[in-house]
Amino acid sequence: MPADQDDRTEPATQRRREEVREKGQVAKSREVTSVAVLVAAVVYFHFFVGSTGSAIAHTARHFFRAASVRIDSEEDLLALLVAAAQGAGWALVPLLGFVAVFGVFAHVIQFGLLFSPEVLVPKMSRMNPYEGLKRLVGKQGWMDLFKSLGKVALVGYVGYLTLSEAWPELPKLSQMPPAAVLAFLLAFALKIILRSTVVLIFLAAVDYAFQRYTFERSIMMSKDEVKQEYKQREGDPLVKARIRQVQRDISRRRMMESGVPLVENKPLARGLLRAVQIGQAIPAEFYKAVAEILAYVYTLKREAA
Repeated sequence: MPADQDDRTEPATQRRREEVREKGQVAKSREVTSVAVLVAAVVYFHFFVGSTGSAIAHTARHFFRAASVRIDSEEDLLALLVAAAQGAGWALVPLLGFVAVFGVFAHVIQFGLLFSPEVLVPKMSRMNPYEGLKRLVGKQGWMDLFKSLGKVALVGYVGYLTLSEAWPELPKLSQMPPAAVLAFLLAFALKIILRSTVVLIFLAAVDYAFQRYTFERSIMMSKDEVKQEYKQREGDPLVKARIRQVQRDISRRRMMESGVPLVENKPLARGLLRAVQIGQAIPAEFYKAVAEILAYVYTLKREAA
């Protein structure tokens, strides 16, 4: 029977970790992946917004220019829409690739490279609406709701602080040229995005630490489970001792068939094993013990004769 959580006081063994990893169970945070995607988008637009914007603007100009002179039927309109969609898509391909790389990296830094075929196997519990509802309104569902509300509140507070800083400058916008107004708004938006990103990175780190702690707790083992795993890996100590005893008995009987008496003296055997190599002379401190064994062996031989 599975051990209760109160009985699970031992850290998970390496074998247990490998077993749950094969099932796709690892410490992971969706917040880390979400923040990685956000950071990827911010970094990309910071460095490549000019080229991306130019490509999209070129596609838009081409569309409207062609639409003003070449729309004679629905087929022409559809062809123009398809061409515009393709142009915009190609302009956004680098962004999508950038985001995908950051997303994969976010998974790798959390739990390394992992491919678990067992996760791909359909399970009825995942398709059961009742089970899905239980997850939604259960402990995990409430935790997700709490985290979402916390993120919204913190990001909203960051936006409020940023707006408070910019508030004295807002009346001056009516006296600025359009280019200056646009630059002000872009700087304001960038400041909100950067500050919000920092907050979300902090929240993601906290969430990952919590998920790590929860995962470690979930895979803890009881003392009995650790003992059972050791027995499965190393074998039952009682069985191993019995096997060694049987092996000694067999060896003893084999030697008595060959006329070689077997005398057991464990302290002497250990001492000789540590002190000398095969073919070397026996040290003087072992003379007495060896002489007693030899005398006993000679007595056995005389009695046998």
